[in-house]
Amino acid sequence: MKVLYIMPPAPTVPGFNPVEQYVLELATAVTGRGVESYIMVPAERVEAMSTIRGLRVLTWTDGDFPLAIKKTLREVRPHVVQIENEPQLVRSVRQSYEGQLILNLHSLHYLAGGTIPRSELRVALCLVDKIVLRSHFLKSLFLGRYYGLRLRASVIHPGVDLIKFSPYQGNRTLEKERLMMRRGWGVERELVALFATRPDPEKGLNTIVKAWLDLAKDIPIRLVVAGPVPAALVQSLQGDMRLLGNRIIHVDAIEHASMPSLYRAADLVVCPSQGREALGITSIEALASGIPVIASYRGAITEVVTDECGYLVRQYTQPSAWAKIIRKVTSDENSLRFLGVNGRNRSLQFGWERAVTQFMQAYGG
Repeated sequence: MKVLYIMPPAPTVPGFNPVEQYVLELATAVTGRGVESYIMVPAERVEAMSTIRGLRVLTWTDGDFPLAIKKTLREVRPHVVQIENEPQLVRSVRQSYEGQLILNLHSLHYLAGGTIPRSELRVALCLVDKIVLRSHFLKSLFLGRYYGLRLRASVIHPGVDLIKFSPYQGNRTLEKERLMMRRGWGVERELVALFATRPDPEKGLNTIVKAWLDLAKDIPIRLVVAGPVPAALVQSLQGDMRLLGNRIIHVDAIEHASMPSLYRAADLVVCPSQGREALGITSIEALASGIPVIASYRGAITEVVTDECGYLVRQYTQPSAWAKIIRKVTSDENSLRFLGVNGRNRSLQFGWERAVTQFMQAYGG
């Protein structure tokens, strides 16, 4: 069986963006099941993608996609074509391809308006054979607008690498790595909470910084902010961050390959999203690493985080609610350990093995 994955245009970033990382892991995993995997990427991303062994990488440039896909389909002759998060590419593919066409929607972007007119989006959805959504929450929103396509829509949670994201406890190498990273932050015995972010104001950094001003009164806990922060948000938080001093540590430009070490260096992960999450990969990766998660009771995060492996903050817009729960969690070391063990067990439901099995069923293999 041959499967062609088509990547959407994306800004050039160090390493891989989240959609690229997802497709690389999926394509690598299905290749292990005997599938010939091809990835078609925008030309500006081919250098980064071509470093992955075992995958055939093809290119297209902005403006020539219709011609490029026609040529690729003629040469590859795939049994399945899967378009990643870009409905605008569907029409060009379907004009040259009569086989099974899957649209894999990763986010709320197109359901919330996006960059494609709703009438054009409807046409694209009708041209595909199957629509994969990454959460039941996302599917419920989808069916609210396109109920007539319910038989084409299915949920496949994204997978996580359960070997790469694994607990440090009991592994001397990982324990040493954790200790060295914490020393690099100037942390010895204090607790560390990790906030892993993308440059998006809805991720809730403002809320969690306000909570830390409250926590700083009586708890020796550091907040590590990993990833880029919008300049406007940094400016608005300057006063608060100055008051927090070394209680807040910013680690910029984090690549995905560094994330397992970051999770393991923390004692808990906070996900104070103020927007509706399509799933919450950060939460899954943290749980797989054996680290408890405190997250907003919002969107699809509730499909990942449960009371057995973390806490969901219902009043997620209120810094005081976050401070209250963090105080409760950090007051009992045994509770943190218990939540971490349960989190690892919970993450086993999100391994790539399960996701790949579901995709193989969708492919008919």
